[in-house]
Amino acid sequence: MLDEYKIAEIILNKIDEKGPVNVDWNNKDWWIRIIVSALREAGIGAKSGKVK
Repeated sequence: MLDEYKIAEIILNKIDEKGPVNVDWNNKDWWIRIIVSALREAGIGAKSGKVK
């Protein structure tokens, strides 16, 4: 099973690839932290027990 940081990186890659924005990869760590925070808030992050 993927950990939440790997899931966040996959999401970020899709945002960069398909979204109407260009990801500034110099800020990758910031983006990953925000996505992980959103996963946790949505109840699908590691703290929810649904992602390892």
